[in-house]
Amino acid sequence: RSGTASGASTISMQLARIVEPRPRTLGSKLIEISRARQMERIWTKQEILEKYLNTVPWGGTLRGAEAAARYWFGKRARDLTTVEAATLVAMLPAPSRRSPPREPDLLRRCRNRILLRLRDRNVIGEEEYRSQVATGLRAEKHPWPWLAPHWCDLVSRSREGPVIRTELAIGLQRQVEDVLRSRTGMAGNVLAVVVMDIPTGQVRALL
Repeated sequence: RSGTASGASTISMQLARIVEPRPRTLGSKLIEISRARQMERIWTKQEILEKYLNTVPWGGTLRGAEAAARYWFGKRARDLTTVEAATLVAMLPAPSRRSPPREPDLLRRCRNRILLRLRDRNVIGEEEYRSQVATGLRAEKHPWPWLAPHWCDLVSRSREGPVIRTELAIGLQRQVEDVLRSRTGMAGNVLAVVVMDIPTGQVRALL
């Protein structure tokens, strides 16, 4: 039978394609196989899967499971329930086409097939499986968290480079924000706080 066949890429090959994107040609496929073998000599299967989940496109500008979890469920990836994780996995490998608002019925069918596999492999029980396949998608767009907005604005305007490292302490920053919100009815607009490490001069919290 004539025609073009595609697919059948391993997770290692898909990771190689993400890290080093190339035109979809036979030559590119051979390079992906070579890169995949190199990775498998260096990393364990678990490490490769972790790197894949941290970098795989999840539609639009989303990259990685953490971003997808926060965007669609408003929580960290490690806090996802089984059915929520299955929903995100079901979006791959076509996250734009299978996005919750675009093709909810298709996404739900794909999610339920994943849940069926989990049941067949005794990862979840029959009762849990039946409960989860009856569950709605519950995936909707969530606003991105914006921690330390004043500090981020200050740093982004005063420094250059794709990666900017600071000594801001996120835990302390959250505490300062909570205190200011409790002390004013104007969401902190009439108060200002700077917490600084005296020996180093590093800003630890700012609002």
